[in-house]
Amino acid sequence: MEIKRISGRVWLEITAVFLLFFTVSGAEQLEKCFKSASERHGVNIYLLKAIAKVESSMYPYAVNVNLKGKNRSFFIKNRKVASEFITYLEKKGYNFDVGISQINIKNIRRFGLSPVELLDPCKNIDLSARIMRELIDRHGMTWDAVWRYNGNKRYAKKVLKALKEIRKK
Repeated sequence: MEIKRISGRVWLEITAVFLLFFTVSGAEQLEKCFKSASERHGVNIYLLKAIAKVESSMYPYAVNVNLKGKNRSFFIKNRKVASEFITYLEKKGYNFDVGISQINIKNIRRFGLSPVELLDPCKNIDLSARIMRELIDRHGMTWDAVWRYNGNKRYAKKVLKALKEIRKK
């Protein structure tokens, strides 16, 4: 049997197909996560997507460190490095947000979870929906409830803009 050398162009095509397959697969998985969380907690799926879009641009390994009113965002390349980073932040007592919907460490602790668990996009989206459900129950389905997810009144306008963009698609 003769083994032929594969050209760089063929490798490029194979890689492109591989990435396309896994990108679509990842998008389909995220869609299932949003749908499940929306149904479980009775929160509009588009609102959950808009929150994730504003919070992390839909990036599952995003970490935001809150330093005395100044925020520093990190878009970490993989789960292992993100896990090590948030473990360090937790040990040092930092205030930080984790994952696709940027769940704050205070809420993570309130629900008895580990921040590393919330690098799983489905768990993160589900907790986001649960928090949003609490806010809606407390403040009604209003922009008051939405801005309180982040703690900044300007946040509601960002979510509204993202919501409009998502609904157009």
